[in-house]
Amino acid sequence: EFVRFPLLADITSIRTFNTNPTQFLAAYSTVLTMVNASRMQSIPTLTTHPDNLQTAIQTALGCTNAQTDIFQPGSQGNDLIVACAKLIAQTSATDPRVLFWVIGDDLNSDADSGAGNPTSVQVAALLKAVASVLHKYDKHHLVCSGNGAFPVDAWNMHLKQIGKLPANAVLPDDTIQEYIDEMQLLTPKGIDILSTYLSPEGDNVPGWLFPDPHREMVLSWIQYVAGHTKMPLYVASFGAPSDTVNGKLQLSPWLLDALRRLQATAMPLATIKDWEPLNPAPSNLPFVVSWATTPTLASALQTVNSVIADAQVKGLVISVGPPLPQQNFTDSTGH
Repeated sequence: EFVRFPLLADITSIRTFNTNPTQFLAAYSTVLTMVNASRMQSIPTLTTHPDNLQTAIQTALGCTNAQTDIFQPGSQGNDLIVACAKLIAQTSATDPRVLFWVIGDDLNSDADSGAGNPTSVQVAALLKAVASVLHKYDKHHLVCSGNGAFPVDAWNMHLKQIGKLPANAVLPDDTIQEYIDEMQLLTPKGIDILSTYLSPEGDNVPGWLFPDPHREMVLSWIQYVAGHTKMPLYVASFGAPSDTVNGKLQLSPWLLDALRRLQATAMPLATIKDWEPLNPAPSNLPFVVSWATTPTLASALQTVNSVIADAQVKGLVISVGPPLPQQNFTDSTGH
């Protein structure tokens, strides 16, 4: 069991790292200690989602938008991430409380999607540069990109961006080989763990399906790639919105099917992604992992995983989870 949390997460953390690294490290150490006290490991993630990160860097450092571009080598934003990677790797190179490093949160989300957004090549360059720094100062921990799921035409978007397809071309969905090509591009040297987000593309329709000739089941493409490259796979975000019918909460068929597949293969590890909303409105507070809520969530994870482990031993399929404290454990999208 583990907890994932971002380091350069908001205006305060960025400003603290930039002006008072000692205080930044003290806060980081406190989180590691708190998580470890719950008999869990930590997955420190260098950055929050790029959409929030750019604005936070601009405000914290008082620089222009161009200077905050994390995908531009030599910019203040890019230098900030590299410097944070160096400091954290030097500090925790042999720390057993750290499970592995994650560079970003869905850094590829807008890749090749037009002006103002990074290209896949730029995302790969950032991942390679940061992974190189982490491995230089830390010889013990693996590094994960933190990439999210690809659009269904990701590779063809890349080809269009580099001029190998016409600017006005209607892009087809990628083939399995094109999906692999995009995965290879966004998994540069230094990345040891594949990363994705899993959720249905439609209401309950799984996307990126590929039949496994060795089993009577259907695998997602990312699982197919992980199996054939022999690389470990980290599902950074997993879930599906739930619907309410006649006042009763309905579990998504996609989610139930995915949970059954997980149970049939290995015990899933539940995670918490710690984030602070840019808008501190009271309506956002239930979705923030804080000093008050983290111990409760950690206890809930232990309860859930114990029930899952017991079900695996007994060969049971769980359709309803164990009772937990009366608290909102969903995020702002209903996951």
